[in-house]
Amino acid sequence: MDAAPAMIASARRLNGGLANCEFVLNRDPHLRQFATGAFDVVYSRLVLQHIPPDDIRSYISELVRVLA
Repeated sequence: MDAAPAMIASARRLNGGLANCEFVLNRDPHLRQFATGAFDVVYSRLVLQHIPPDDIRSYISELVRVLA
């Protein structure tokens, strides 16, 4: 998941052959498109510092919510 269409396009181009991966564009300040407990792992690297401070708490709550 990424908020940048260019990053999603790049991921699809570089990893298009992976049948078990889906690359999702999300520009919303939440993860409601994903069900609670939908993921076994959530990995974030060098992302939160690019999110407005008011939205970080919401995102962290959402990351915890989508974890199985």
